[in-house]
Amino acid sequence: MVRTHLLVATCLLSLLVCCTAFAQRSEPPAGPAPPVSDRLKQFDSNGDGKIDDSERRAVREKMRQLRDRPGARTPSG
Repeated sequence: MVRTHLLVATCLLSLLVCCTAFAQRSEPPAGPAPPVSDRLKQFDSNGDGKIDDSERRAVREKMRQLRDRPGARTPSG
């Protein structure tokens, strides 16, 4: 009987420890992403408020650079 109670208590304690470990919050993001309009202005070289083909190529190249930078594809960021 005592052995059963000890086993149940050990299981409950283990469950409690696991639940609190998973409930820990991670660091919040650095800040909100800039509005789309600000990002649009960054690549809108002719100032017409639209992204044309040449500007779209520039966006793709920038995304490729960000993707290929060291550490970009690791789980830690």
